[in-house]
Amino acid sequence: MINSLNKSEFENKGFTLIKNFLDKEKVKKIKELNQDIIKKCEKGDWPFLSVYKDYPHFGGVINLFGVNYPLHGQLDKSIYNIVSKIKIESCIKYLLNWRNYKTTLIRLHTFNKNYNYQGAWHRDNEDFESQDTIQSVLYLMDESGFRIVPKFNNKKLAEYAIPVSGEEAKVDYMYRKLDKNMYESISAKSGDLFIFRSSLLHQGFSLDKRMHYHMRHEKSIEEISSISGLQFVDDYKSSANIEHLKTIYKGYTNSNSFKDKFLRFRVFIAYFFPRIKSLISNLFKKKNQKDYVLHNTIWQKK
Repeated sequence: MINSLNKSEFENKGFTLIKNFLDKEKVKKIKELNQDIIKKCEKGDWPFLSVYKDYPHFGGVINLFGVNYPLHGQLDKSIYNIVSKIKIESCIKYLLNWRNYKTTLIRLHTFNKNYNYQGAWHRDNEDFESQDTIQSVLYLMDESGFRIVPKFNNKKLAEYAIPVSGEEAKVDYMYRKLDKNMYESISAKSGDLFIFRSSLLHQGFSLDKRMHYHMRHEKSIEEISSISGLQFVDDYKSSANIEHLKTIYKGYTNSNSFKDKFLRFRVFIAYFFPRIKSLISNLFKKKNQKDYVLHNTIWQKK
């Protein structure tokens, strides 16, 4: 499942793809449960949803991007018990030599095929190389496109006017057009696990449907006799208090006011055109500081 090639790759690049991490039967079960959860959430009823671009609601279905607190018992009574027992501890120990850890975040990322998606370049930890925190992506469908800058290219980001440390994201470089030799595009199969340092610059990207868990794991100094499963903090357990979670995360609000319908229509029209602001600003930028102008449009390309 994990081998010396994964370890050398992680040490060299700051990330690695562990193939066939979950067996097909378990992936199938988790995927089926999540398909039911997604159907519930596409109407906008769960208070902790993410919508990346609020397009018109054809058939009353929102452009669902992510489900936060996806293992809560109100979404499904059995899914937490299945997912929380996933044995990631051997991978974390082998790659990082951590004696203990906690999983402090899990989101279910999904996307419809109706629209293309390209996220902003960002980091999930400001301090390069983030020795005490990692991210993981557990793929429930075949997926390709996720972009990440290897740690040996991190210093070169300065040539693109992107800070090499100290910032999570900034509007100035969210859609910077990096040369393809600056990053890698990850192609994964259902059941694969991708692990990366949280401070590496990365960008979500999809031209097709997707379904995966996005997680964060943090080193813990708490001494325990044995490590087992994902070890979620309380907020991500099935019985977490909903009212408490609402004070932490404000999710997407589904509104059908005239104003919101108009704004959704405007976003839909923009889907068919290059980003005009980027086109204009690129006229005044240096070569390595120009932005990609086709992100989140029908013309978006790998």
